[in-house]
Amino acid sequence: GLYNRPGQIGPDQGMGRRENAQELDLNRDFMKIEAPETRALVKLMNKIQPHIFVDCHTTNGSQHRYCLTYDIPHNPAVSESLRHYMRGSMMPAITESMAAKDQDIFYYGNFNREQDRWNSYGYQPRYSTEYGGLRGCLSILSEAYSYISYRDRIFATKDFIESILDYASDHRDEIQSVISDSYRSWITMAEAQPQRIKFSLAATATAFPQKFMVKGFQEGKPHEYEVDYIGNFVSTKATPLPFAYIIPPKFSRMIDRLLMHGIGVEELSREFRGEIELDTVVEVRRSSAAFQKHQSVSVEATRKILMRDIPNGSIVVRTNQPLGRLAAYLLESGSDDGFVYWNFLDQELVAGREYPILRIPDPIQMQLTKLDRVNRTEKITFDHIDGPFSLIDDTPPPKWLGRSNLIEVSDGRRQTILDAATLSYTPRRPPAFSNNVVLAALARAGVDRRQINPLLRNPIVTENRKYAVLSSESQALVYWLQDNQNSNPILDLKAATNISKRDADFAVELLSFNHDETELAFVTPSGLHLLNLESRIIRTVAAPTDQHLIGKLDWVYQEELYGRGNFQGYWWNPTSSHVAFLAFDETDVPDFTLMDLLPIKGRQEVSKYPKAGEPLPVVRVGVTRSAGNTTPTKPPTTARDQQTDPISSTASVTWVSLDEYAGEELLISRVTWSPDGERLLIQVQNREQTWLDLIACQKDGSQPQKLFRDQTMAWI
Repeated sequence: GLYNRPGQIGPDQGMGRRENAQELDLNRDFMKIEAPETRALVKLMNKIQPHIFVDCHTTNGSQHRYCLTYDIPHNPAVSESLRHYMRGSMMPAITESMAAKDQDIFYYGNFNREQDRWNSYGYQPRYSTEYGGLRGCLSILSEAYSYISYRDRIFATKDFIESILDYASDHRDEIQSVISDSYRSWITMAEAQPQRIKFSLAATATAFPQKFMVKGFQEGKPHEYEVDYIGNFVSTKATPLPFAYIIPPKFSRMIDRLLMHGIGVEELSREFRGEIELDTVVEVRRSSAAFQKHQSVSVEATRKILMRDIPNGSIVVRTNQPLGRLAAYLLESGSDDGFVYWNFLDQELVAGREYPILRIPDPIQMQLTKLDRVNRTEKITFDHIDGPFSLIDDTPPPKWLGRSNLIEVSDGRRQTILDAATLSYTPRRPPAFSNNVVLAALARAGVDRRQINPLLRNPIVTENRKYAVLSSESQALVYWLQDNQNSNPILDLKAATNISKRDADFAVELLSFNHDETELAFVTPSGLHLLNLESRIIRTVAAPTDQHLIGKLDWVYQEELYGRGNFQGYWWNPTSSHVAFLAFDETDVPDFTLMDLLPIKGRQEVSKYPKAGEPLPVVRVGVTRSAGNTTPTKPPTTARDQQTDPISSTASVTWVSLDEYAGEELLISRVTWSPDGERLLIQVQNREQTWLDLIACQKDGSQPQKLFRDQTMAWI
């Protein structure tokens, strides 16, 4: 947009954002590869195996006189021969080529405050250029200068890419030889004497021995500064390279990520006993701030050699492969940008516990089978994705979207969709309607102006984008987004269901669409209501008195059995044909008075609450059919007609027979449907919770059958 990077010159319509729709910086994603864009690029790299990789950026750093700056991989874990070739031969030649085109370029960096140092960027392979280098590419970062015109940036980048391609064409055989020799020397050494390779896991930036002249400005005039170029990265932590890593197969998500990187992964076909190296965690350090939606982790560990049986089915990653460097950087416990850092192993990282990935130090014969895919066996938790102990406590809880693998999540600023099958993200779709159009429809429906903004705050929209529910503490409206008869029809659920008129201030709550998105269920003090969205017919399971709850859990049930804050006491059948619900008779349950101290003068709240020994609510399980597609006898014709004149009827109910428990004080501790929707499953317990019966019945609530009883002397 126009307000992003306002100092950048052009384009006229504004600049793009650095992050993708998931709020992930793609140039920090190349090790964890969470973003679909990064995964697609890595998949392409696996397919074509490029010799040269160029990542084009625009920089808005220090004021200098270069149209473009560039860089090469810094990480000491990248092949030294590749780095030497690029810094000593390739990039000087490309710099000369650009100078011949009157384009002045230099290594990427920024001045310090005193302008006597030229500081480069990081070395971790989360950056694309470092990642490409770790894979064995001649990897180049291009940074066009944001303070020159948009046109000049485009042509500077074009000239730079052409110079790279010209060099590649002129030195084709040389480049192929440099890269193949780098792979060959690595694979040969890793296969025969891996321990001789001291593999770097962390580094720090130091100055090159010589001074450099960098073109900048002094008081607005051109000036050349003599600087220390802080771009020489030296290793601060290294480990002898093992011949192979052994991974327990239960870490399917991590193994799958190795395969996404294109790393060779094998399965042990025959168990063996051999010498392994085992790391034991001594200390675990977790960052106090979020980085790329993760709470990053580092560990200190000790290492010992011992004999161990390696079971059949273990996953083996050998280092004598083209991507052996990348595999080691991901798998080592001491890596500063591997699976440990990005929360893949958080559940295992406890001081005193073994690091689950073993090392085979020396070459050994193993019977192995190549693995092309892995069956994902791990349960997906948000701790897997963002690390434990969430750093953002006030974000909305995740929400499953219909009958799919998709979960709606939020980082507090924008909503995105997580695919639970692939762990990939996509942006949440744009709003289903224009607020201006809705405002006009609400005004026509006679909605109080003071209620409009609360109604628009959190709309519930069906995935098919045909219907929306607009609700606040005092109102709930259904809005037909695609109506052929009327312009934006509105139905006021409160007006439509205040059957007994006994409470003018009642709430419409616990709204949810069925799986087919053809009906809406909701609860009022009058009962449980099912609105058919096609026919506009409302069918009601009515509450006999104000001492009854239909489809809503009482205070104790939500607090102790179904989860604090969850008052929904009805469940749609997966095929959308029926609804099961709980009905509570609280007539004999004593009142309990609490003081709400949040208001300035306080407020009394009276709830039905049984203390020990006092009567529980009498609970039943009912089943009713969905509202169906009955044609209304009087089709609504206007928005106001729909608001005040809905078609209502009473729903028929089948009560699940629990006669064998007559005289017992029962708890219905769970209600759910079988996956095919053909059977209703109910957990019944006694008040002491010393036994639990699992009851199955037909989808209409008939023919209940006890499948088994779980019993204990304590409680279940």
